[in-house]
Amino acid sequence: MAFANGAYIILLTSLVLSTTDGSVKKGYGIDLMAFKCGDLDALANISWWYNWDANLKQIEEKSGCKIDEKYVPLFVPIIWGYNPSWSPDRYSVDDRYDIVLGFNEPNHKSQSNLTAQEAADAWYIVEQEADNKKIASPAAARCGSGCHIFAGTQTDHLVEWVI
Repeated sequence: MAFANGAYIILLTSLVLSTTDGSVKKGYGIDLMAFKCGDLDALANISWWYNWDANLKQIEEKSGCKIDEKYVPLFVPIIWGYNPSWSPDRYSVDDRYDIVLGFNEPNHKSQSNLTAQEAADAWYIVEQEADNKKIASPAAARCGSGCHIFAGTQTDHLVEWVI
């Protein structure tokens, strides 16, 4: 009986969530290695999504899937990190997007792996690619209260949102 009640609650929750309008805050990160054609169709009511990349090229190439045009405007590009040896194409953000996310967890060794000063010094790339778009700050990995990725740097960078 407990299993039946649990299954009912899961089914009811799924039905409510699938018929409820999504929040503008409701987004999803798509793992490039796990993405399958049609995955975005299964994510009802999202308002935005990203794939830890500046454009759709990489997700389409790796998955072999063409992203349905109805999901393209919901995509939010991210300048994942910085390395002077990377091709400029790695940072290329399509003009049709209004928002650009800045470096992914630069203070985490297995992510962007940038010091606060390195992130501040390379931030011009995010500003350049944003080209009048809104910019969200780097999303720092857990680092305690009051953590700000540019802390202790000499920087005058534009950031619309701190995340």
